[in-house]
Amino acid sequence: MATVDRAGQRFTDGFEIVDYREGDEIPTEFWDRYHLQRISRDEHAAIDDALMQRVHREHPLPNAYDFRMKT
Repeated sequence: MATVDRAGQRFTDGFEIVDYREGDEIPTEFWDRYHLQRISRDEHAAIDDALMQRVHREHPLPNAYDFRMKT
């Protein structure tokens, strides 16, 4: 199984985040990188700002992993 697929499986299986603080963005970065790599691989697309915007639009971070500070 490719690294990208294993990363996606972590989200599918679910995981618990311990010792975490509001405002940390590690899950956000992990989620974004997973989708960027997956789409880039599957569609032979360049990883650029347009792809990042697409990831944010089509694959929003699940609330269970969203610890970002909201304003």
